[in-house]
Amino acid sequence: MKIGYTEFSYGFAFTENLIRASSSKLKGAPIFPNLLQEASLGYDVKLSLPSCSLFFQFKLPERMVRKTAEHHGILGLSVPFFRFPIMRRDLSGQHNCLLELEKKQRGNVYYVAAEAETLTDFDTSYLAGAVHKQSIYISPLTIGKIIDNEQHYICYQDGLSYAVFCSNPQEIAYRRFGEVNSELQERMTADGAQALDQVVASSHDTVMELVSPQMRSAEGQIRQRVRARLDMIGERPIRSAGELQIAEDILVVQEIARVGLGVEMLIAQFET
Repeated sequence: MKIGYTEFSYGFAFTENLIRASSSKLKGAPIFPNLLQEASLGYDVKLSLPSCSLFFQFKLPERMVRKTAEHHGILGLSVPFFRFPIMRRDLSGQHNCLLELEKKQRGNVYYVAAEAETLTDFDTSYLAGAVHKQSIYISPLTIGKIIDNEQHYICYQDGLSYAVFCSNPQEIAYRRFGEVNSELQERMTADGAQALDQVVASSHDTVMELVSPQMRSAEGQIRQRVRARLDMIGERPIRSAGELQIAEDILVVQEIARVGLGVEMLIAQFET
């Protein structure tokens, strides 16, 4: 059963709600700059703050409502439950790329899947600024490497404390936003937390290792387009050449990650 909204709408609403919620929190909460709108909403790049890259692969599930549904009755699943597919290995290397990305960016890479059952529920969640809270977060490492060409799914439902990986049924862990948020704060306040320029450079190197040679060769063209877009922004919050360069670097890496890996990259910063 289709749930009435699109993956694009979900990804945008998730990101916008995440940014809107964090920007209104008190000092000490992570700040997620709105790179989707290219630094035009007043985000102040702060080079010295502890930072962290986050990579999200958005998934729009089906809602399984019939008792004849595949996977009903497996490991505690009962209708209604949600199900989304993992990209088949013979069609795309996306999952295993995400796995490699997370090995280099531990705790920063997630499949993120919706829980709003209908378009009305989705609209209500969006208006409440809660789409990122009404979602589950699954680390690719909990799934592991996929070596066959079968179609695999992740199934989950309200009230079940774990998700189910099929077609070889096994329980896998998922997280809520509160857990992800707490872990980020702990890492960004720990000794040795990296500043923004270090995080961006590390993210750039990691992403470039994983994308295709064609994407790597296109970096110069992408950078030119990003620079042109930044130049078109009239009043922007960036006040120095260093901040402008960092903003450009972030947008370049974000674009390469989006096109080359199918993930949305955000930067979290912790206001100390």
